Amino acid sequence: GVKNDSLTQKKMVSFTSEIPQSLSYEILSIEGYALSHVENKDLKVGDSQNIIKVYYDVDQLGENGPDGIPDQYQALISFKVENGQWNDGTSEEIQKVVTFKDINGNLDQYGEAILELPTVGMRPLDGYKQGQWDIKTIPHIIKPTDPSSYVYQYELNRFEYHIEYYYDGVLGDTPIDEYKNKDALFGTTIKLDPAKQINIGNKNYVLVSDEHDIKVSSDADLNVIRVFYATDMIGENGPDGIPDYYQVRVDFEAENGVLDGNRYVYITLKDESGNLNVDGIAHLQASQIPTAVAQEGFGHGVWDEEPTELLDIKEDTTFVIRFSENPEVPTIETPDDFDGPMTDETPNDLAEPTINETPVINIPETETPLSQAEENLNEFVEIEEPEIPLARAYGSWSLVNVVIVMVNILLSVMIILMKSQKEHKMWLKIFSIALSLGSILLLLFTQNFDLFMVWVDSWTGILIISMLIHISIWMLYDQKEKELKTV
Repeated sequence: GVKNDSLTQKKMVSFTSEIPQSLSYEILSIEGYALSHVENKDLKVGDSQNIIKVYYDVDQLGENGPDGIPDQYQALISFKVENGQWNDGTSEEIQKVVTFKDINGNLDQYGEAILELPTVGMRPLDGYKQGQWDIKTIPHIIKPTDPSSYVYQYELNRFEYHIEYYYDGVLGDTPIDEYKNKDALFGTTIKLDPAKQINIGNKNYVLVSDEHDIKVSSDADLNVIRVFYATDMIGENGPDGIPDYYQVRVDFEAENGVLDGNRYVYITLKDESGNLNVDGIAHLQASQIPTAVAQEGFGHGVWDEEPTELLDIKEDTTFVIRFSENPEVPTIETPDDFDGPMTDETPNDLAEPTINETPVINIPETETPLSQAEENLNEFVEIEEPEIPLARAYGSWSLVNVVIVMVNILLSVMIILMKSQKEHKMWLKIFSIALSLGSILLLLFTQNFDLFMVWVDSWTGILIISMLIHISIWMLYDQKEKELKTV
């Protein structure tokens, strides 16, 4: 619409002549422009200013660049595809130029143009299906006022997903019907929150799986939520929320005795990090280990393997404590011709006598008249209690007593080995030796090493006193030695 003087053409013609058609005007080739229209192209001499006006407009559009049609008569239409491809396998944006014309086929910026859509709908991405254009109804004939951009969108597809329940590794029924044959849009995250414990057929199960969510995909094998339960029937008070295969049973038994505490307990297998592990180890707690008491007539008890908190247990285990029978005390029958007290030389079969009923005295008729015998029978017969070696009067031996005797012997050795500058206090050495010998004899005559061990007994106090006296002697002797060295 702007005059360009440099391109203006001037021609001379006679006054009465009509401008020849071939000389009316010349169409120029101007880069970036195209002929739009001409005014006064049938100009006659004498008309207004004798001017023919030729109009050029911008020409940038075209399928392959400027196409000789002014852009004001054209529109650039773009097509895009989402979530898939065009049917030819490409996915790039497509651009087309349409030209608006009137009903006679002349260029008209207010006219109409034919719109040809690219073929699409057969190549969706994974998880999508055939879709539609963003504008529901795209006209085959468009006008300059219609949209210049169109987008084809493939739609999300729906896929089925399943929930499977396994009990001790075996596929079972789904407990809730609403979880069957479900479907969802591709990419949807499905989360399941299964019950921690369930009971089926009077059998208790505990949840052992921890991942119960999926993202719906086009692969049916991936659209499965698997829920795993394991049997939980055991525990100190019934089901305890721990799968049975992580637990072992520990039984306690007593032979010839009575348990005071648990008869059995369940303990849990764990790895070094404290996680449940069927190949782990389990430990007892102090409160789970029972004590045991011997039955009447039985004494010292010994575990086949002592249950402790530090003992590693990997499988079902039974601990048994066995109590040994107390030794029988022999019954001594006094021979008719035995007439004297029992001594150390008395045979063993006479030890620890049991005085039965009043002894019967048989008096030969030839030696004692009947009347005299009757008098003798009426007399009170006193039998002295036999003396029995002390070592057989006790049914155990004391560990503390043995240690004290060893200390006494050690003190005697130390006192004897002390070197004296003078012969003084020899009686201290003699007394020390006497204490050691005395404690040894007391140990031998009061302890029965064939039977079970105890910590202390009735003789422990005497031996402690002897040890304290012995320590005093050693300290006195040591002090005298130091005094002599300083003189």
